[in-house]
Amino acid sequence: MATDRVFLVEMEGWNPTTSAVETLYWTDGGGLQTEEGDDPSDEFYEPYLVVPPGRLYKRSLFADGRTGGGTQVEIADGIAIANTGGQWDHLAEWGWDGRPFRLYKLDAGQARGDAVLLLSGVVEQLLPVYEAKAGEVDSRLVIRLKDPLSRFDQPLQPYKYLGTNVGPDGFEGTEEDLKGQPRPIGYGVCREVPARPVNTSLLVYQVADGAVAEISSVYDKGVMLTLDTDYATPALLAAATPAPGEYATCLAYGLFMLGATPAGAITADISTVGSPLPSGNAVELDGAGGNYHRAGAVSGAAATDRGLASLWFRVDDGDGFARTLVSLRDANFQHAFALYLNSANKLVGEWLNAAGGSNGNVISTATYPAGGGWHHLVLAWIFGPVPYIALRVDGGNQTNAGVDANGLFAPLGTGCRIGAQGAVLPSQPFPGALAEVWIGWGQFLDITVSAGVERFRTLSGYPADLGPTGARPTGTSATIYLRGGPDVFGSNLGTGGDFVREDTAALATSTPYAPPPASPSLVTAAEIIRDIARARAGVTEDEIDGPAFDQAMLDAPEPIGLWVGEERTVREVLDEVANSAALAYWWRSDGKLTLARFRAPTGPPVATIQMSDTLSLARQPVTDTGNGLPAYSVVVEHSPIYQVQDGGALADSVDTARRAYLATEFRRAAPTADNSVRVRHLLAPELTWQTRISEPSAADAFAADRLAVYSRRRARWLDRVPLTDAMAAIEPFDVVELRDDRPSPRFGLGGGKLFRVLGIDPAWRDRTIEFDLWGGVAELRGDDPIQGWAFPVGRVGGLRGAGFVGWSFAIGRVGNITGSPIVGWTFPAGTVQPADLLTTEAGDPLVTEAGDNLIVEE
Repeated sequence: MATDRVFLVEMEGWNPTTSAVETLYWTDGGGLQTEEGDDPSDEFYEPYLVVPPGRLYKRSLFADGRTGGGTQVEIADGIAIANTGGQWDHLAEWGWDGRPFRLYKLDAGQARGDAVLLLSGVVEQLLPVYEAKAGEVDSRLVIRLKDPLSRFDQPLQPYKYLGTNVGPDGFEGTEEDLKGQPRPIGYGVCREVPARPVNTSLLVYQVADGAVAEISSVYDKGVMLTLDTDYATPALLAAATPAPGEYATCLAYGLFMLGATPAGAITADISTVGSPLPSGNAVELDGAGGNYHRAGAVSGAAATDRGLASLWFRVDDGDGFARTLVSLRDANFQHAFALYLNSANKLVGEWLNAAGGSNGNVISTATYPAGGGWHHLVLAWIFGPVPYIALRVDGGNQTNAGVDANGLFAPLGTGCRIGAQGAVLPSQPFPGALAEVWIGWGQFLDITVSAGVERFRTLSGYPADLGPTGARPTGTSATIYLRGGPDVFGSNLGTGGDFVREDTAALATSTPYAPPPASPSLVTAAEIIRDIARARAGVTEDEIDGPAFDQAMLDAPEPIGLWVGEERTVREVLDEVANSAALAYWWRSDGKLTLARFRAPTGPPVATIQMSDTLSLARQPVTDTGNGLPAYSVVVEHSPIYQVQDGGALADSVDTARRAYLATEFRRAAPTADNSVRVRHLLAPELTWQTRISEPSAADAFAADRLAVYSRRRARWLDRVPLTDAMAAIEPFDVVELRDDRPSPRFGLGGGKLFRVLGIDPAWRDRTIEFDLWGGVAELRGDDPIQGWAFPVGRVGGLRGAGFVGWSFAIGRVGNITGSPIVGWTFPAGTVQPADLLTTEAGDPLVTEAGDNLIVEE
């Protein structure tokens, strides 16, 4: 049991001595021993944690004082471990970067299971510090935490065009036009996107890095062309012959071909299918005779000492028997390559000689029995002076042994097979499913580091996009790249020639691909943010606050269209998408990525902050446009085009209306206004909101929604209070009540007001926490429902209207009502009825400053 309030730290690190990840436990108390059955069970928290620093980091929904824009995290101090005797020096050699860190608070009398999680984060680095002052030594290890949002500080599109086209071959552009440029990414409906010329010899262009639902229009110098037809593969598109004035598409790869040399800039209107992660089918083999056979030699594969292979597999049957996944051989059966499951259900990669002996092999540590679902393997080898064989399955390392230091291998013989043996291997056909079979001869990646594996398998555990010819992992097209269902699986997208289906093969009942988005067009901001976080930043489904994302889809239903063709970071794009729908996104203290539509605070609150508990309270300015003054109007810019054109860039046949459309990046909706705001606030601003909303009607609805939030005066307070369990549990975006419970309340808080939490800044050493609060409506308007409002001082003797005398409003405060001097008066009991017109005793209606009658509403 704890004897005093203490902090607990749990952090994971990689121990180089044991080659394993271990968890260390620290406390700032006198040490803490957990009980059997606690979590963790029977562990000792070492008493070397230096009293936590003033701050670890401050979390804010937006930049200081704002209620929109990008999420902010401010890293401050680190956590220190006392190391005066040098007993922890060895920890400086451990691997800490990217490892989990958890900070808890435990009060007196509580068991470990009662500890409150204050922060779940990630370690950036551990730094030894040694200082000698006045004869005393201060030696400690400082744990620096990583900004959790830094996961998004990486390129949105890491894949660039290779510039490797030779004449009509390839879809990578050339060194002169596309080499090194990022491939375009699209979400939702995007208009007038500048198409990328991926093959100028064939007049083939690309509008998105992956499949699109539709390329609805293509324009040459502003003139619309006519759609011919769609082709299933890039190879079929390359052989197409659309007529002049027409275009043909390959929607599966975001490509289209022109029927004639263009006269000017080529743009297109597109609609994406959503996720940039690949999708598709897999092939299911029966384990009897179903396989894919290459009758001749694998084309273009010279003898080499190295290679690289990746595939996804699902084992359905055959435990206790050897089963072949891949079998390739040379003309003499020498140095034949086989990848199979042995009778112990272990994966084996083996290079065989004519007699069936092994020149080199790698055997998995783990087993893969039938019924275990989908797995991914990646295998790399070099048979040279410094031999290398590495196998990783599902991202984990495996064992290798028996390397031939000087072997050469080329799959030049006949009888190469996928899913059955084709060489001197005593094995049965494979009973299960296969997807994304990729093999590259003479290619190499170091897969002992995660970056190598991630070329084939995303951080979320799904197949990565390997490109239309499998060139994306290494920059060179694959020798063998097979994907899809049974009818197309044998059509090799690589350079080595097609495989022929033998016997039976069926469409697989499941695939390893990422699940499809909730809606087929992926148009809402919440869906796009979820998809980018998962596909581009490696956020897993377990790290996503699913209910919050689902709710945000309902609260922010505006269709969003986003096309990115330049270098941008994930965070920049997430901020832009979130702002387009007034969403805030942030990492919760428990490590979940969440988001919500930013709205005015409504009850019930998660906690009440009393003035009697407040250590400091300071009114702060709101730094939005207009410095927080109520806005009388909101203008939404929407439906952007991605290539502005005017003047001579357009053909003479382009009419005036289309010229005007193409000359402006954004459409501008008619203002949504409430001019009564300007009666009360002479400096009320008009807010302009630039968005990626793709439909005008949705932009109008969004403007009305934002005006309802920003046409009211809101207050912003910084409130610092003691760090209690209730205060520690408050998260950004939560709603709290701020109430002055003292005998003489101030600042209009006597009746309590609701505030949205914009930011949280805990000071662990002082055991206090500061909240950045926004809300607290400061005025009552004639169209407001007024049930629940209170007048905190005085009493009205005779208001009329449905027996109104002596009735009360329980929560809130009215700032100024004219027509009778009732500011500050109270009604001690009861409720009013809907549709009551409030009047004075003389029968005069009560009105607001703007002159509106006060009518009680539902």
